[in-house]
Amino acid sequence: MAYYQIGGLKAHTHGWFGHDTKQLSDLVYFSLSNSENVKGKSEAESKGIELVLGMLNTGASYLLVSRDQMDRILRYASHRFPSRLDQPRLASHYASLSPISFFSPAELNAKIKTYAQKPGKKARQRDTSKANTMFDSENPARACFEHQRVLWKAVQPDGTIELTKFALPEMYWLASTSLVALTFIAWNFDSIENRRVNPKILDLGLASVPCMAFRGDYESQVSHSTHLKIEEHSSYGNRGISAAPFKYGTTEIVKKDALGGRLNAFFASIPSDRVFLLVYDADQTCNALKALDVNIGDYKSGIDAFLAPSRESSAQLSRQQRDHKHFARHGDANNVDNHRDARSDSRKRSRSPSRHRNMYSQRTRSPIARQSRLPSPERGISASVDEVEEGEEIEDESPRKTEVYMIDVRALFLALSRLNPSDLKSLPDLAARLGIPVDQMTSCAGNECHLLIEAWKCMASGTSIDEQHVERWLSVQSASLSTNEDAPNPEPEVNNQHADSDEEIDPNDIVVHQIAMLEQPQARLGGFGPPTNDYDSGDSDY
Repeated sequence: MAYYQIGGLKAHTHGWFGHDTKQLSDLVYFSLSNSENVKGKSEAESKGIELVLGMLNTGASYLLVSRDQMDRILRYASHRFPSRLDQPRLASHYASLSPISFFSPAELNAKIKTYAQKPGKKARQRDTSKANTMFDSENPARACFEHQRVLWKAVQPDGTIELTKFALPEMYWLASTSLVALTFIAWNFDSIENRRVNPKILDLGLASVPCMAFRGDYESQVSHSTHLKIEEHSSYGNRGISAAPFKYGTTEIVKKDALGGRLNAFFASIPSDRVFLLVYDADQTCNALKALDVNIGDYKSGIDAFLAPSRESSAQLSRQQRDHKHFARHGDANNVDNHRDARSDSRKRSRSPSRHRNMYSQRTRSPIARQSRLPSPERGISASVDEVEEGEEIEDESPRKTEVYMIDVRALFLALSRLNPSDLKSLPDLAARLGIPVDQMTSCAGNECHLLIEAWKCMASGTSIDEQHVERWLSVQSASLSTNEDAPNPEPEVNNQHADSDEEIDPNDIVVHQIAMLEQPQARLGGFGPPTNDYDSGDSDY
């Protein structure tokens, strides 16, 4: 898959309307909207449009459209713009590709404005826009956040996400994947170093739920809910925090030496080929598990191997280049697809009809296929399930091993909130900041693992990371300011990587999305003009 950038540094739409982002947003919005849903209806009644949010490894994000969407934009504009566009960027250029929706041209315009470059920088080496100026070094947490959103949409009923639009293969593996939450309460009176390297665990909680359970009421399908208290640490406690009863079963008392074996047995008992392990603070959790002799050597960090955009093979790259040349000449993605389909029809006719299977249904596999080895990105996620042909008997001498992929919910929240890590006290504190009801004066690791799942769901089911940040915190701040203009302006605690730079970052800049939503000017259908010829590319990028 290849993508064209809308607005921002090095955008493919650079110079279309000069500095007039409203004309650009009108064009993109109405060309991609279903006319039946827009004509005669208010913006609030419209179904809106879905673009692609491309995230780099630095955390910088960009608005993208697919080749098919760009074709619709150009046709809607009656080809007023030069049909020869710059080379599109391949999916592998981005750390994540995820959906982002807009429900009015004004909303889209507000987003595009955040990508405007600061004026007066002729030879720009980095993105100076309000949206991305803070993200110029390695920051994988933001792309990881978007992976959770893609996972959430993928497990919803068919049609929630168009996988090919986001360079993703069919996700057969979802049916054999579980989400597991692991939490523990550590003794807080230990030294900071000991709490990080070898925490003294008071109690520990575990809960497992199939990924597909999130299509409905997942809580009714939570299984293996476990709460273990450490016998040797029963006399320890944290000041001001009382122990709460376990709400999901019976608490077990175990010796410290037996805890590691219980954890290994827990993971072995999960009837899934792979586990996405939710934790609060991955570093501390790994140190605690290693101290308990839990085998974490094969644990992997993150789920990007499944949800990062596919890497194109050399044959795919050559085809993308040929398609781009054809698209640049003819400006019609459909012709490209028809031309490519015609070349392959003769090959397809001689083959037996392919079997159409439910994307998420479990399939009977040979013993070696049950290991479900994670394929390389070049082969695709679903390649391993078909490695063994029907009727082929291969002896498997090794037992099935559950693969574990760790997701740090604390890191996801810090990426979303931009909070200083030292200001986030605990999982209950995190949940309270997300608006989840929680009693922070009591603790039970068995209950908190359910709380961890709910916190993950709360973030994964929301809008994209920057929009969700505005909705959760900055919009509340703006509302309180509008209610009392004389009240002091409490700035959100932001982990600003450029606090010492010479560039000022105005917190109000990020609220442009909310201001635009309040204004809601009536968009003009087809109210855009041709690109200006005297556009100064050295002043700003749109």
